[in-house]
Amino acid sequence: MSFTRNRIRLPLELGAPVGKVTRDTAVLIDALTNGNPRITHGRALQVEVALFNNTVLDNLSGLTSLTLELKDATSGVIDTGSAKLSKTTSDFNAGLTADQWTNDSGSPSYHAVFTFLDTEIAAVSMTSAVANEKTFGLVITGLSAFGRVSCGSGLVTLVQDGGTGAGSGVAPVASYTLTDQEILAGLNAKLDKGENPDGVGFTLFDVGGSGKGIRFYVEVPAGATEPILRMTTVERA
Repeated sequence: MSFTRNRIRLPLELGAPVGKVTRDTAVLIDALTNGNPRITHGRALQVEVALFNNTVLDNLSGLTSLTLELKDATSGVIDTGSAKLSKTTSDFNAGLTADQWTNDSGSPSYHAVFTFLDTEIAAVSMTSAVANEKTFGLVITGLSAFGRVSCGSGLVTLVQDGGTGAGSGVAPVASYTLTDQEILAGLNAKLDKGENPDGVGFTLFDVGGSGKGIRFYVEVPAGATEPILRMTTVERA
């Protein structure tokens, strides 16, 4: 099989789809690494799965489709909200053998596969990532004649590899909505450290958010020779 996407291979035990103990983080194990799945952010991906029923390969005759969802995971707990990534397949290889799965041989060597473009993976937000890594929840469910069933649920790690392409950082394009005159007026009215142009003052607004404030400015009254500090109340429009 020619390499076209990054791969992870997940054996799913239908007898314990959410683990054997509370917050069992080892529910999902990548058969290629024998560790928790690690997905490269912004790279083409395929997730290959095999379903086992009490350690024996299932024939999938009771399922009409499988759905994979990638979800946020807060402090190791998978969120129940909307999925960040979702894909459904009904294309099953019901004739998969244990030898094909174990040895990654045959075409195909899995029950079902979920494929993603690099741009699809890049669309998953990595905000709050630490050291270029962020934990998500991966949930796989099936649809049977009796409704939806759990096939596997656990934690995966998305990793930014530092390369270019989809998902790499792009500098935002500046967008200006002020006219030249408005920009110059703003610069002329700003308060600088040290001396400021004539007529520049400053306004302090109510911390309670009422929109009311006091404007401070300096003025030399008519007939006077010395400046005085004045203030006047103002209110945001």
